[in-house]
This record gives sequence, C-alpha cells and structure tokens, in this order.
Amino acid sequence: MTAQPLGSLPLLDSSAPVPVDRPFLLAEALRAGASPHRVRMLEQHGLIRRVIKSVYVAAQLPDDLTTRARERFVNAQLNL
Repeated sequence: MTAQPLGSLPLLDSSAPVPVDRPFLLAEALRAGASPHRVRMLEQHGLIRRVIKSVYVAAQLPDDLTTRARERFVNAQLNL
C-alpha cells in the first residue's frame, strides 16, 4: 500500500487493503485482510474516515450527496 500526496495530504491508492472509490464496511475491510489495528491506524492518520458506525470511506472521496447516499446504502445492507 502506498499513499499518494495531494498537496500535503497523503491519499490511498488501489493497493490499499480497503476500497478507495466507494464506502465500505469494517467487515469488508477485515475480509480483505486488513486487521482492526490497521483500520484504526488508517483512520488515525487521516487516510480513511468513519462516516457511520462500521462504514468508512477513503479520505479522497468527497463529502457530497452522492457519497452520503452510497454510505446510507452500505449501512442499510449492514442492517439487513
């Protein structure tokens, strides 16, 4: 996994253990091989953000209506 700079902010690339182009569940990251510790570290370093309980997005995703709608959809799947 490498982080690509955007100005002074590092960003995840496609080799990250989590999706970088859409919201994802914590369980999905764990199934892909990321440990709970790694997910916490990614969050603490600002590379991902938790948007709803157990739903995360890569830092480079915009906080807009489209992303929020996708977050809600992922969250709804979690609650099925």
